[in-house]
Amino acid sequence: MDCAGIDLRYAVYGVPTWFENRFHEHGWNSGGRGLEHIWRSYDYPHIVTLYFHMYEIARQHPGWVRHADAAEYLRRAYGTARTFFELQGQIEFLPPDRNPYWAYTLGMYNEVSIEQVCDALEREGLQAEARWLRGEWEKKILYFVYEDPYPFDSEMPFDTTAFESTYAFARYGLERTALPADAGWYDWKRQAWHVYPKVAREDFESFLHRQAQANVASRGWLEPAFYLMGSDNRRGDATLYALSYGGWPLIEYGAHYAREPYALVNLGYASLLSSWALMNAGTPESHFGHWYPGPEQDGACGWAFTPEKQSEMWIGKTNRRGIWFYDGEIEIGLGAALRGMCTILVDDPIFGLYAYGGIIETTEDGLRVHPRDGLNKRFYNLTDRFVLTDAANPAPAPVEVWKLRARR
Repeated sequence: MDCAGIDLRYAVYGVPTWFENRFHEHGWNSGGRGLEHIWRSYDYPHIVTLYFHMYEIARQHPGWVRHADAAEYLRRAYGTARTFFELQGQIEFLPPDRNPYWAYTLGMYNEVSIEQVCDALEREGLQAEARWLRGEWEKKILYFVYEDPYPFDSEMPFDTTAFESTYAFARYGLERTALPADAGWYDWKRQAWHVYPKVAREDFESFLHRQAQANVASRGWLEPAFYLMGSDNRRGDATLYALSYGGWPLIEYGAHYAREPYALVNLGYASLLSSWALMNAGTPESHFGHWYPGPEQDGACGWAFTPEKQSEMWIGKTNRRGIWFYDGEIEIGLGAALRGMCTILVDDPIFGLYAYGGIIETTEDGLRVHPRDGLNKRFYNLTDRFVLTDAANPAPAPVEVWKLRARR
């Protein structure tokens, strides 16, 4: 394997364990089975996200961290993101028929953090690093918008893990201008350049609406059961696998871009609650949870939900109806849930005035909306009758109440 120039300190070993991979009997040049089992692209964005949020914690609360400071965590986030892009094309991908340029051509959960890392690098004065990473990010965005005939696959052929990325790509193109002169990349497998001489806003708008329709199509819509409504429909069968990954892009799309937002916000908020529905929690009187009673299980989470009486999980085990006993990637789902939690005031055509994630209090001069979403930092007012009167959204710190007055 030729990885000249790549800092392999930031390479991420795949399953089963870092120890087994690092000391694997097959060593190098093993087709990705031994020491070069660092090709699994889906792992990198999670580590980038972890380091980035540790950077945020260390920056805002330096006394809370002991292992490293904010600058070091940001360096690690950048190093991991850089390796994510640099490894493509230089290492054998298993299975071998897959595109070796996975970092450009597959949408991945949590990679939206890469854009945040770019912003942080610019804020901290690391302009060269920010330019390099943003350039790679823009290459991926333009490939999806202008070349990918099927931009909705990820680890599965139709995978909700890709919709975080596709929404972020469309939003990026609508909020700023990508630089086509810096966006070319050479595909040695196809022996061709990928170049985008013309970038138009209307192309990003079209992509935005198309990816939103695909996101909706992958979620439970017709049946209001808590394990179906808003849930991602995995493997094309809602009876086997539910509630694993929330759809926060539906919230933002409904709030900012959709002509008729109410149905999308309803579906999106249900999807945000999916991962929280997988938490086994309760009181002493309820034996600390319905699915797995006992104080030792209080607060634990499963990966997904089995609607059938029992069915096979992909790990080869049988699960009875309820929360999986295997936690798997639930922290990824919860990460997206935190990314999207907000309070939304709507004037629903069916249910009337309602606050998702909040409580409405009517006052003489208008409304008070008390957030109960857990973060209390994001508020969307989708009504025509009221206007927000206090600080700009999003708030820099948690708020206790959002004040609105009747629109004059």
